Amino acid sequence: MKDDGKANGEKFSQATVSRVLRHCGNVDTETRRKILFSGERTEIDNHSEQRRLGECDIYVILPDKPMYFWRSLKLGLLRTKTEKEFTAKYNLYTGVRDSDVVLHYLDEAEKLSPKVIIISTIMTDEIRRKLLELQRKSLVFLLSEYADLANAFYFGADNYGDGRRMGELFCKKFGDRNPIVLNVENNPNVKRRTEGFLEALRSCGKGRFSDIPEYFISPEIAVDTKLFPSKLAIMLAEQIESTASACLYIPFGAVYVSRALQKAKCKDRLICLGYDSIIGENGKPEEGIALTMNQNTFAQGEAAIRAAERYLKTGVCPRDKFNYISSSVVEGEMYE
Repeated sequence: MKDDGKANGEKFSQATVSRVLRHCGNVDTETRRKILFSGERTEIDNHSEQRRLGECDIYVILPDKPMYFWRSLKLGLLRTKTEKEFTAKYNLYTGVRDSDVVLHYLDEAEKLSPKVIIISTIMTDEIRRKLLELQRKSLVFLLSEYADLANAFYFGADNYGDGRRMGELFCKKFGDRNPIVLNVENNPNVKRRTEGFLEALRSCGKGRFSDIPEYFISPEIAVDTKLFPSKLAIMLAEQIESTASACLYIPFGAVYVSRALQKAKCKDRLICLGYDSIIGENGKPEEGIALTMNQNTFAQGEAAIRAAERYLKTGVCPRDKFNYISSSVVEGEMYE
C-alpha cells in the first residue's frame, strides 16, 4: 500500500490521510490526532485544505463511535436534507470527548462562516468559548448532547423526562427490588437522567427508596468495552453480596452488561434498566437488561436539519429552545 502521509515520523496510507483530512469516519482517535496535529505538512494535506474550503450553509460536527448510536443520527441528517440550493458539510470525529478535534473543526467553521452549525459534543470551556464567538455569525444547534449554551437550540431527548419515566416503570414493574444507580462522572445528560429517575422513586416509592446507592465510573471506563464489564462485575459483587433482589439503573449506553452479570455471579438476583442499549436482531437488548429506553436518533437528526433549512429559507429561528424528541422503551429477555 502506498504511503503518502507522514506525521511525527509515522507513515499512514493515502486512504487514511485522505479520510482524516476530509473529516470522514472510521479512523481511530490517535491516528486522527497524529495526522491533524502533526507539525509536518504534506502536499496532500495542503492540497486537501485548499480543496475543502469554500462556501458552506450548514456545518455539521458529529462523532461516529459507538457506531450503533451515531450512525442513525447521521442518517437522519443525510436522508432528510431536501434543499439542493443549501450546502452542508459533514465533519466526523471519533469519540464524543475528543475535544481537541472538535476545536480543530470549529476553527475551520470560523473560516467558512456557515449560517448554521449543528454539533454533537461534550461541552468543555474551550468549546463553549469558541461556539460563543461563532454565534456572532452562525446559529448553533446542539444535537443529542445537551449543554447550557446561551442562544443555542437543542434537538434531542428529554433526559430528565426519560429518567423519570424509567423510574416510574421501575416502581410499577420492579418496585419490590432494591434500586442501584450507576453513573458516569462529568456527564450532564447522564446526571439529568439520574435526577429524573430518583425523583420518580421519591414520588411513587411511598418513602421506601430513601437511601439509594449510587456508583460513579469515569467516562473513559464507560466506553471501554474491555474494562467496563470487569469494573461493573467488581462493583456488583461487592454491592449485592447480601441482597436477594436488586435492580441496577444504567442511564448511559453501556455494552456487555450480561458479561458483567455473569462475572459477578449475580444474574439470578439482579436485573438492569438500560439506556441507549444495543438492540439485537431479535429486536431486544442483551440478556440481563429488563427494559431499556433508547433515543430516536434518526428523528433527532431529521428535526435538526429541517429546522436548519427552514432558518436558511425564512430567517426564522426554531420557536423553542428545547426541541425534545421522544425516546422509546424496549423490553428485554431475562435469563432462562
